[in-house]
Order: sequence, then structure tokens, then C-alpha cells
Amino acid sequence: MFNTLTIFLGSIIILYGCVLLTGKRFMINRLYEGFFTFFIVMLKPTLDLYEMRYEFIKAVKKDSGLYLLPILLLALIILIIQRTRHRYIIANANSKMISATITDILKEKNISYEEAIDNVTLLDYDNKRISYKQSMNSVDVDLDDIQTINFYKELKEELRGRIKGIDLKIFPKAGFFYMTTGIVYIILMQYLYSR
Repeated sequence: MFNTLTIFLGSIIILYGCVLLTGKRFMINRLYEGFFTFFIVMLKPTLDLYEMRYEFIKAVKKDSGLYLLPILLLALIILIIQRTRHRYIIANANSKMISATITDILKEKNISYEEAIDNVTLLDYDNKRISYKQSMNSVDVDLDDIQTINFYKELKEELRGRIKGIDLKIFPKAGFFYMTTGIVYIILMQYLYSR
């Protein structure tokens, strides 16, 4: 079962890399990436725990401290949701593209802003910020600070729509990275599990 799951997860990573190699621009919630990473990290310990479930139940009866394990996992899931809910990854883009798109949207809405290196500050809204950070050929956009503003959803959808219309092409380094990561993950997990 573990072999099948690792091949499946590795294949998803490789497939994501292939999608990035197309150069297509898209925006996804960072929450999905957080849960996917959590699932990959927790896969082996969860399956090991499942295989020794009877011994684990006996251990829980002897040591009540093991009851904390599900609570810690739940706390970790809540932390992932809290940290990633209003953050988005824009694939096959760079900071200049995102900065220009965000400022264009703000100009059209007549919202005063101040542009810095990796953020835009909304002057009319208590200096709330839209932050963005480039990594390879993807940009992490943090909209958490402006989530309470009434045009948050509209700005997010405008950003999602406009990035698709940008003609500028960039080299999809992240695609090669994810493909390599997927292959290494499959090989490494097969090796570790076969020992």
C-alpha cells in the first residue's frame, strides 16, 4: 500500500512539474500546497502507526501522554490553515508582473497606494499591505492583511483573471524542480521502505 501511495504522490509532483513546464500562468491557494506537504510528511508515520495499531492502543492505555498525539496533529492542521488561507501561489510569473498587475487594479479602483520592493501599501485602508515574494518562476502573494477589506474577493479574482492575459514568457525553472523532486521522492521512499 505504501509503495502505491508514494508512487501516486510522486506522480502528482511530477505532473505538477509538467504543468509548470507548459508556461501556463495560474493562481492556486497555498492551503492546498500546505496540506499536500503535510500529507507527504505524515504518510510514512501514519502507515507505520496503522500497521502496529494494536500495540499503539496498548501503549496508549499504559501511557496517557500518547493521547496528546492527535491533539498535536490537529494543532498542526489548524496552524497550516491559519498560515496559508489567504496566501496564493502564482505560477510562471515574476514579481514585476505581479506588482504591475496589482497596481493597475488599484489605479482603476482609485485606491491610493505606495509601492515598495516586495509589497504594496494601501494608504486609504490603515496602511494594510499586499505582499509578494518571488521564488524561482513563481510568486507567493500574501493577501492576509487585506482580507477584511470589502474589495478583497474582487481584487483576488481580478488578479487571477489578469495574470492569464500577460504575454511575457519566462523560463519555467520550477517545472524542472518539481519533476526532479517527484522522481527523487519516489526513489527515496521505495528505497527506505524496502529496507
